[in-house]
Amino acid sequence: MTRRRTGWRFPSAATRADSSPYTPPIVASIGIASETDVAQPISRDYNVDFTALAANEDPLSLGGLWTNNQQGTGDNFPLGPTAYPNLNLKVGVDAVTGVRHCFGNGPTISYNDAVGLLPGYPGNQRVVIVVYRRPGYAPAPLNHEIEIFVGTRVNADGGKRGVEFGINTTAGSAFLAGFNGGLTSWDAPPFGTMSSPWNLARLGTDIAPADLQTFTMEFNRTGKTIEVWQNSTQIIDFQWNDLTMVTAEAQAVLNDLGNSAGLGILWQDGATPEAFGVRSFSVSSTLLGAP
Repeated sequence: MTRRRTGWRFPSAATRADSSPYTPPIVASIGIASETDVAQPISRDYNVDFTALAANEDPLSLGGLWTNNQQGTGDNFPLGPTAYPNLNLKVGVDAVTGVRHCFGNGPTISYNDAVGLLPGYPGNQRVVIVVYRRPGYAPAPLNHEIEIFVGTRVNADGGKRGVEFGINTTAGSAFLAGFNGGLTSWDAPPFGTMSSPWNLARLGTDIAPADLQTFTMEFNRTGKTIEVWQNSTQIIDFQWNDLTMVTAEAQAVLNDLGNSAGLGILWQDGATPEAFGVRSFSVSSTLLGAP
């Protein structure tokens, strides 16, 4: 089964020919509480290199900092739906390569993503991830997806409000999605009617994500912009203060987003969860622009 979004999805053929992997920055494992520490609000840049962690973890929690389906952190409630408590991100090892990374865990449920969120960033947010991809891994198109979340919060019913960037294992698959409800609510009002206008944000320059490629997403809360780069190439450019791009109803939701940033993974039947994931994750409230 393939995933089809009816909200902020921007399919397009890739136009960039340079598919060489980007040399990622060194990301240190700092700002991480151990399992015996008491989780504290995050007031500085946060970086985690999943490949350098000493042990696996399921679900992703890292000392109680990360929101998942089993625990809420910060001002987040646990992610829903409660009927699938094992639908989480995990830290584990790909047995084929021996690389430890973060990937999805749990049942393959159509349109439900394994998500982990890190609260504590009420201002601007800059998220950088480094991709893990097993050599030669090529599932069916749209069957395996990496996601970055910004401006997100989880409500008491387990539903979330926020913005997601996602890309599948194939070129030309990058998109933005807006959430305003449950795990499957990317097309919930007021976002369900915005497919055509939001095509303006999609630059059509994304290539198939390779191992060690870097994705950078900046959420400028004050400037009302969202930008995404793949390595050093910009692939998303969105302004929600522009009524030619979004509706006034959508602007009201975007002006009231949460303080969490995080990760998500979707996989469908036929995909191999541990073959595609994230090597490292960092978030900062300092915007730096293009990598």
